[in-house]
Amino acid sequence: MRWILLILSSAALGLVLKSSQPEGLGLMGKLGFFGRRIWVTLAPRPGAAPRVPYDSAAIARSPSLTWIGHSTFLVRMDGVTFLTDPIFSERASPLSFAGPRRMVPPGVPLDALPAADFVLLSHDHYDHADLGSVKELARRGVTFVVPLGLGEWVRRAGGEAIELDWWQALELHGVRIQSVPAQHFSGRSLMDRSRRLWSGWVWGPIEPGS
Repeated sequence: MRWILLILSSAALGLVLKSSQPEGLGLMGKLGFFGRRIWVTLAPRPGAAPRVPYDSAAIARSPSLTWIGHSTFLVRMDGVTFLTDPIFSERASPLSFAGPRRMVPPGVPLDALPAADFVLLSHDHYDHADLGSVKELARRGVTFVVPLGLGEWVRRAGGEAIELDWWQALELHGVRIQSVPAQHFSGRSLMDRSRRLWSGWVWGPIEPGS
């Protein structure tokens, strides 16, 4: 039974990994890509950054920028507090028991975060759009600003989402947020590759007369 579960989970993980596979790889490149991704689910990886205990007073300051891990930042500036690509789960995977495991715990635990005004998501890959983290932040009533096509996924997780196409902008909580082009791709399975947009973000205070 254990081997059947391992085979099934490996097959499911393989489908997900294929969706995050860069284009243009030859056969050997693809085999190497899949091999590395499956290996990191089984063996610990070296090279983890040292974890520095967070300072509650420091993250309460504004302006401040706190790196939580990978692409997750807590930003406080211009009277707002927001997060980028929050991932607080143990794995970047649809499976709780398989998939790339995080190397160190989040720099600031999810339950220690100050109240956020909004969240920016750059794209839908599992290491940037984490379902468990999105569900918890949605439960707190946080608004998500996302690239075109990702709003439905956030809403299914219970959140409120505002979608922006490249170069579109909006004003939210007194700041201006603009979606800008980025070189990447999207997909969470074999069936949805590049169906959702991916974006960089530019934000700042609202200028008088803008």
